[in-house]
Amino acid sequence: LVPPCPCPSLTAYWSAPPTWPRLVFCDIPGRLLHLLPCCSHLNRLSNAAILLTLGTVLLAYFVVMDIFLISRYRYTSLAEDAGTASAVGEIYSPFTHLSVKAVLSDHPRHYIFTPSTELFNSLTRFTERLPFVSADAVSLTHLFCAFVAGKFVASENLNDRRIGVVIFFFRTWLDSFDGIVFR
Repeated sequence: LVPPCPCPSLTAYWSAPPTWPRLVFCDIPGRLLHLLPCCSHLNRLSNAAILLTLGTVLLAYFVVMDIFLISRYRYTSLAEDAGTASAVGEIYSPFTHLSVKAVLSDHPRHYIFTPSTELFNSLTRFTERLPFVSADAVSLTHLFCAFVAGKFVASENLNDRRIGVVIFFFRTWLDSFDGIVFR
């Protein structure tokens, strides 16, 4: 038996995370996999095999991209103008116009999140069509996503924690998009 809290106004009580993300991320995809005959073998694969394959592919991608980055800067003249470093018509390259901060950032941010935000902005022209959306508004949005992700990660349910990780990855994507909107 738990004694009552002596000061309930200063105590944060646990409330369950919202139920709609569980429906979107867990229930609907599971039902769709059972309906599609081409995806029925995915139910038999273990989570460990899927994660091992995904981790191996990501590791190989990061190693190859690092080799390209090193070979690019091995033969680049540091005295050349920064405006001539990119090809004409190039949307984005993780190998041009690098700052020290960009080189020292983690691999997913450098090779996945930032290029995907640049691609999203070039395809949708988000910053041109919605000029009133500032970088601060995007920052507030990813701050809110971080609080929601924290709520899910703190849950005892494994699926809720997984949803929290997905929401936090979206928050990291928004953090990269914040820099694109600012520029």
